[in-house]
Amino acid sequence: MRGQLGLAADDPNVPLFSGLLAAAYLLGQFLCSPFYGGLSERLGRRPVLLVCVMISTLFLLAFGFSNNYVLSVVLRLLQGCFAGALTVGKLYLADVSDPSNEGRVFSFIGIAIGSGCITGPALG
Repeated sequence: MRGQLGLAADDPNVPLFSGLLAAAYLLGQFLCSPFYGGLSERLGRRPVLLVCVMISTLFLLAFGFSNNYVLSVVLRLLQGCFAGALTVGKLYLADVSDPSNEGRVFSFIGIAIGSGCITGPALG
């Protein structure tokens, strides 16, 4: 935070700015996720899924190299806007599952997210 905002680590505004940075991603996801359902119906699940993952990855890499707080917030917002992979992935799972295995198949989403939240920071 010191490099981007000139704040010391113990400044009381650090949690606020960190929260805004995290909220930007979720806001982008909230605003744009409904769009991906219709788009994947028209273009197909695979192309939309691949484009979302590629563009989201590019914004994540740009965020990693950002040295400006406002740019960081904008990049996180844009990354959230292209986070349609989860939405399209759920639609794909709904297509390939039936009522007999639906609960088990959809539980894999939570397992994958939880595993990523544990192993990602450990590897980082």
